[in-house]
Amino acid sequence: MGITDGHLFLDSNIYYQGMRPAVNIPLSVTRVGRQTLDNLSRDINKTLTAFLGQYNKLQNLSHFGQELTPEVKKKLRIGDMIYKFFTQSYHETVPSKVQLVILSLLLQDLIESKEILEKVKTKLINLYVDPDGKNWIMEMNKAHDLKGLNEIIMNNKDKLLALAG
Repeated sequence: MGITDGHLFLDSNIYYQGMRPAVNIPLSVTRVGRQTLDNLSRDINKTLTAFLGQYNKLQNLSHFGQELTPEVKKKLRIGDMIYKFFTQSYHETVPSKVQLVILSLLLQDLIESKEILEKVKTKLINLYVDPDGKNWIMEMNKAHDLKGLNEIIMNNKDKLLALAG
């Protein structure tokens, strides 16, 4: 799919894995869009794009049956959970502020399983509807960059992970 200021590469393999839209991150290019994001969103977008590019390379290498280091296994597990997070049903909408919190939790390797991810995501979406819960989520998103968000998430880690309770 071509667009004037870049291109999205749609991949049938990704589509059949259940991810919609089935955008192949490493092969897609944009020259617009980042300028329209705030610093925090731009920072997490840049980090996430780089991580997913690295994840795809590691995933391809892992198919050769090589012995994987614990660090590679960790990155593959985090990448699997990020893609699990991106695989959402058509009727589910995850608010962008909730997405940033969850992505920070994932990139910091604070969520250990897909089951915990689903529970935390569901509880945060429900909290976002409640005025007090929304205020808490908005407060976490007041960071100016990913480093600041990660610090805020670490300070709220116990409360966030208790949502999976």
